[in-house]
Amino acid sequence: MRRVSHDPGSGAALTRVITGVCLATVVMALVWVPALNGLFTALLALLVGAGTLEVYGLAMASGMKPQRRIGTALGALAVPVACWLGVREVAWVLAITYVSIMVLTVAIRGMRQESGDLPALQDVSVTLFGMIYVGWMGAHFGALHGEGPTGPGLLTFLIAVVALSDTGAYVVGSAFGKHKLAPRISPNKTREGALGAVAFAVLGGAAIWALGGALFPAWPWWLYLATAAGLSVAGQLGDLTESLLKREAGLKDSGTIFPGHGGVLDRCDSYLFAAPVLYYLVEYVPVFS
Repeated sequence: MRRVSHDPGSGAALTRVITGVCLATVVMALVWVPALNGLFTALLALLVGAGTLEVYGLAMASGMKPQRRIGTALGALAVPVACWLGVREVAWVLAITYVSIMVLTVAIRGMRQESGDLPALQDVSVTLFGMIYVGWMGAHFGALHGEGPTGPGLLTFLIAVVALSDTGAYVVGSAFGKHKLAPRISPNKTREGALGAVAFAVLGGAAIWALGGALFPAWPWWLYLATAAGLSVAGQLGDLTESLLKREAGLKDSGTIFPGHGGVLDRCDSYLFAAPVLYYLVEYVPVFS
């Protein structure tokens, strides 16, 4: 009898697709159903907390000792603050809370004459970095969702455009990639793939403009295309940033929470850079209003 061989690569790809479809279904339900707003905030806070913890895992692999509990808790706290008070208050809440805790910690250890185990400056810095990189930047998802009647549409536009950008980078880069984009940071990324990412994102922006209807912002077609291109560039910078962190830590993935996709950072690194860009364009650039 002929033995059937199974391609492990196809199995990994199938796992990746199934995970992606399940994630997309859950996220879209939470984004669009008003009764699930509380669950949306809770899931976003959970993901931000997990992503912050992954940053600290990468830092520990590089030899640093971040204050993981404080940083993860405050990073996750950024989400409900952004959803209930607004993203502009997030930085103040994180900074004041963290500085207060640090001052109290130093005072207590000083009274106990434990100055020898005070946190090093680099450990404090990387703790703050995790809170800002994942907590503050991730909180912009909640801020976008709360942008009035078009909030869910804005968030859907962001998710779709960045997802298509990632797809375009992979498809075009695999087929035509010859010139390295940033070989010291991510050897597999190519300039052709970067251009493909922008092209796919622009096509996605055009499709949403043509088919989105009243649920999406009433922008002219050219603004949809230009915004999609800008979000693609921002997303690729986010991808390169996480690649640099993983390269310095000597790790392939930031985590294993999503089968076939790695950790939260592996799945959301592009969004962490793109979400603030879209939020501040909508908030402060007149042409978007």
